[in-house]
Amino acid sequence: GRECAICGRKFPFPSQLKVHQQSVHEKLKTFKCDRSGCDYATGRRTDLAKHARTVHDKIYKCECPVCPVVMPQLSNLKAHLRAAHPEDAETIVASLGAQKPRKKAKTIEGKVVR
Repeated sequence: GRECAICGRKFPFPSQLKVHQQSVHEKLKTFKCDRSGCDYATGRRTDLAKHARTVHDKIYKCECPVCPVVMPQLSNLKAHLRAAHPEDAETIVASLGAQKPRKKAKTIEGKVVR
């Protein structure tokens, strides 16, 4: 089957179940950052790609609609909204649920360029 015997989570493909078991339950970290001086490692290729984008390449895609802050991902933007703009946060967060960040942001020295 494609159901994890440990936690019961279901997966559409056997390969996804295998990655889940290795990264979540066995804590294997087979994907390692190849940037100089960085020892980051993870069990998922997507997490490694996100790490490289946000930590090394400084590509931030989610812009705050209230102030000039730009965050690396939607979860960070939602946390920012709740902390910095509590009076408007829940309305804005609800409207962000269906939105996707821009496909690619250009950066120069870690700053987003429009």
